[in-house]
Amino acid sequence: MGLNQAVDVKIDARRYRALLARAPKAFTKALNTSADIIGEDFEKRFKKDRLSGRPGVKDRSGQLKSDFRYRLKRTKGIQQVYFSFANNRYARIQEHGGTIIPVRREWLTIPVGPALDSRGVSKGRARRFPGLQFIKINEQTALLVAKQKPSTFGIRRSGRFYKILKRVGKKTGFLKAKTKIGKVYFVLKKSVFVPARMGFRKYIASYFAPGGRAKKIILKETAKAAKALEKGGQ
Repeated sequence: MGLNQAVDVKIDARRYRALLARAPKAFTKALNTSADIIGEDFEKRFKKDRLSGRPGVKDRSGQLKSDFRYRLKRTKGIQQVYFSFANNRYARIQEHGGTIIPVRREWLTIPVGPALDSRGVSKGRARRFPGLQFIKINEQTALLVAKQKPSTFGIRRSGRFYKILKRVGKKTGFLKAKTKIGKVYFVLKKSVFVPARMGFRKYIASYFAPGGRAKKIILKETAKAAKALEKGGQ
């Protein structure tokens, strides 16, 4: 299921009957102005509310934000607003959830600790860090770690990397044995489950609901057009 979405807003045209009769072009212009305002406003609010962390997705790399956009399409003189993600595949897993499995390789490579910058974004693929050692924990989890130095001790149970391993490895035998390793750069998994968390369609439904923000914008712009007409402007 894709995430390209066109939206329509229904309004009661009876209250604008006079405006439609006297100045249909002014009414159409007000609707088209509303569509442009709605597109820009929705994009700004959605990125802030659903792509900046809980609730929603913490888009540290900015990929989803840069991929999301709106465009206008004119149909019979009326603008329609379309929302879409350039990378529909990545957005879809964030919206609907699901299990990610490797396609060309045996493992999914998840950067942690030293492989992340201050924003929590990956510094690059594992090949950018030469000399990492592969350690297999179980059939589903492995690690890429820095080669152990003589002064390196085992993972402290209160330490940062123990918490990482606890989260992805569920206290495996590896942890119970307190194996001595260097710093963990990457956690390798055979599969990763991503929960549905973006909430794009729910946000659309709320924004374009009968009492939602989109309708308020349309009513505001058509009211402005009607007021200008009353003053003799068209």
